[in-house]
Amino acid sequence: AKSNEIARLLMSLRFKVKTHVAGEDKILYPRFAGKAETQAAQLLQAYQEDMQSLASGFLSFVASWEYAERIQADP
Repeated sequence: AKSNEIARLLMSLRFKVKTHVAGEDKILYPRFAGKAETQAAQLLQAYQEDMQSLASGFLSFVASWEYAERIQADP
C-alpha cells in the first residue's frame, strides 16, 4: 500500500535529517565558532538555532506520521 511506502520514506528522511543536523552540531559549528569574527559567530549561532528549530519541527511531524496505520487512518 502507498501508506507503507510513505512511512518508509519518512523514516529514511528522518534518518538523513538527524544525521545531517548531528554532523553540523558536532563538526561544523564547533570548528568555526571559535575562529569566526564576532558578526560571523553571531550569524553562525543564529543559523544553528534555526536549523535545530527546523529539525525539531520536522521530527515532530514525522513522529505523527511514522506508521502506515496512522497514514491510512487520516489520509
